[in-house]
Amino acid sequence: MISPSQQVTSTAPFTYLKLASSTVCTSSAAPALCSSAPAGFVALPTTGTLVVDTSAVTGNSQIFVQYDESVGGWLGVTCNSLPGSRGARYVITARTAATSFTISTTSNPSGNPACLSYFI
Repeated sequence: MISPSQQVTSTAPFTYLKLASSTVCTSSAAPALCSSAPAGFVALPTTGTLVVDTSAVTGNSQIFVQYDESVGGWLGVTCNSLPGSRGARYVITARTAATSFTISTTSNPSGNPACLSYFI
């Protein structure tokens, strides 16, 4: 185990596995209907909260969410590109195993939804 104050160095290159999913959700609905998809693109509405319905989530899942203006075409929406959406934090505020998780933001999008990608 390495403590936070220690550093790891290496003379050999690191190899990372590609994280991939064969099932990817694209949903601009609220709630986002993502079946069993462990990854996807969703549109956070101007209310600032979005439930993502997916049975892929577990009680101890790590859920990663990232703002992504480039996925509007897949979602059929114009993604919000205002500085408030670009600088906002997107936080997982709830989860129900085998059912859903909830994304909230520190800055509600104005006008158009904030386009996000997620990976469980």
